[in-house]
Amino acid sequence: MKYATVFLMLLTAVACKKNDEPKAQTIGTFNGNLLVSVTTPTVQSGDLLNTDVTVSVNGNNATITAKGTPNFERTYTGTVTSTVGTTYIISVLQQTKPTEKIVAGTISIMNNGLTFDITHNGDAIEAIKDSKTVTVTGNVRVTAATLVKK
Repeated sequence: MKYATVFLMLLTAVACKKNDEPKAQTIGTFNGNLLVSVTTPTVQSGDLLNTDVTVSVNGNNATITAKGTPNFERTYTGTVTSTVGTTYIISVLQQTKPTEKIVAGTISIMNNGLTFDITHNGDAIEAIKDSKTVTVTGNVRVTAATLVKK
């Protein structure tokens, strides 16, 4: 009887633990064009067209995926540094896909709009300029004033 009671207590603890795990919450998917630019040593720029940026949070952890034309597909992780109602400020710390690397930037979400500003050191990103695909290389900054929630 003693062993059966201990077994039931352990089984209950394990079962309850699984239900307590928080689930990621998708804040939304936002769409628009991103500007890709490098200002040194020479000026280079182009656009990532029709880019979808999806933001999910789990506690203070954030995951950001961005997919746009041409061939831009990145996943980033960061920390939610501030949240009030539906306003989020996220410090972007790392790119996890297609390769892992440290990045620096901020994403803010307010009133169904997303502002995107991330710098990739020593990168090469394909972008569109004058209806042609160009490669922007160096310390590449990817920005957007406002992407609109879908």
